[in-house]
Amino acid sequence: MRRIGLLGLTVAVLGLVSAGLSSVAQAALGLLPGGGGGGEGITMKIKGGGGGGSIGWETLGGKKVECNVVEGVAKSLHDDEGEIELKYKECKEPALGTTCTGLADTSGNITIPATYYFRYLLPSTGSGVNLAILIGQVHFSCSLVLVLVSGCYSSADATPLSTLTKELKINFLEEKGDQKPTEIDNKAGTAMESCVLKMKFGSGAEESAALFWNETVSKFEQGGKAIEVLLMI
Repeated sequence: MRRIGLLGLTVAVLGLVSAGLSSVAQAALGLLPGGGGGGEGITMKIKGGGGGGSIGWETLGGKKVECNVVEGVAKSLHDDEGEIELKYKECKEPALGTTCTGLADTSGNITIPATYYFRYLLPSTGSGVNLAILIGQVHFSCSLVLVLVSGCYSSADATPLSTLTKELKINFLEEKGDQKPTEIDNKAGTAMESCVLKMKFGSGAEESAALFWNETVSKFEQGGKAIEVLLMI
């Protein structure tokens, strides 16, 4: 199994809303500002790809959509979850070389709105933390072929934990469309639940798929100044 990416997050804090830590049952899991206060209102700017690498999706059957760059913004709603919008650019279906475009995007661009969650790798605070991203139904076209992406994908681990940092690294594992892990801890922290990504090309069957990343790590900012954050467990 190969590591194929680092999800780099640049956080610009637009406004911090005072809030208590998460409940004891969730062991205060979440992203918090280093200066104190709750995790609501933290905004993350995301940029990755380029430099000869690629990002995109691959099914277990070998179908791919590759993009050159991804940019996006995420906003925390609570310490451990928030909303994210990713904009993939210069996208194509490599087998035929056709351009892929979101239904409301300009040519070669695909916008993916989603929800993100920080969860434990297992129902244990000592098991590590992953980032899970939940996608509704997103359609885009590659020439005349309509593609549907939906479901959930999760990182293998996130670091550093409970340490002030300017860089948060999210590691994804993928090999030939096989995503790992395919289960995440539930919100209550009591059991595992499914987290599987699906893709459908045209009239073909729906297939399990994986996201592959090749991203850079950015800095955290608050009001134009560099800050540090804590990924608390």
